[in-house]
Amino acid sequence: MLLTLQNSKGISEALVNTASGILTAVFALVSYNYFTNKIDNLTYAVDELGFAIVNAYAANHAK
Repeated sequence: MLLTLQNSKGISEALVNTASGILTAVFALVSYNYFTNKIDNLTYAVDELGFAIVNAYAANHAK
């Protein structure tokens, strides 16, 4: 009986650790995707701004 009780405590601890690890991984994945998306949007906006500046310069300084 004592061995069974010890095993059940060990299994319970392992399940809690597994659940907390999964929750941590989900949080990390959601955070990673959120910030990656924000960086992609910022990079796109900077690229578009650069393109607009080059076009404006070319239009005003054409020979």
